[in-house]
Amino acid sequence: TIKIYDKEQNDEWKLTSSWAAHSSPINQVDWAHPEFGQLLASCSEDKSVCIWIEEAQPGQQRKFKKQAILSEFSKGVTAIAFAPNHLVCDFQCTIYILVFDDSQFVVVHAIE
Repeated sequence: TIKIYDKEQNDEWKLTSSWAAHSSPINQVDWAHPEFGQLLASCSEDKSVCIWIEEAQPGQQRKFKKQAILSEFSKGVTAIAFAPNHLVCDFQCTIYILVFDDSQFVVVHAIE
C-alpha cells in the first residue's frame, strides 16, 4: 500500500491518499521532479515498476491513477529513481532509459 501524507499548517501530518499499488511488498517509492507534474514511481517484489499520476480533484482526497507499468523484469525490482531521462534499474543491473512522450513512458534503450 502506498500512503501519501501532507503536512498541514499546524505542523501535523494528514493522510491524504492511500491505495493498493502492487501484489507484493513495495521496495521503493520516488517522486519525479515537479517539472513533470505530480508523478510518483513505485517498485516491488512483484517484478514491476508502476508510474502514478495525480488526478486533480479540488476539495477531495488526493487520487493517483496508474499511468504506466513496466513488468518485463525477471526478479523483484529493488530500486528506482527519476532523473531527466527517467533511469530505472532492476536487480540484474539492467538500466532502462525511458522518455515521457505525450501521455506515456516509452523504453528507448536497455543497457545490461
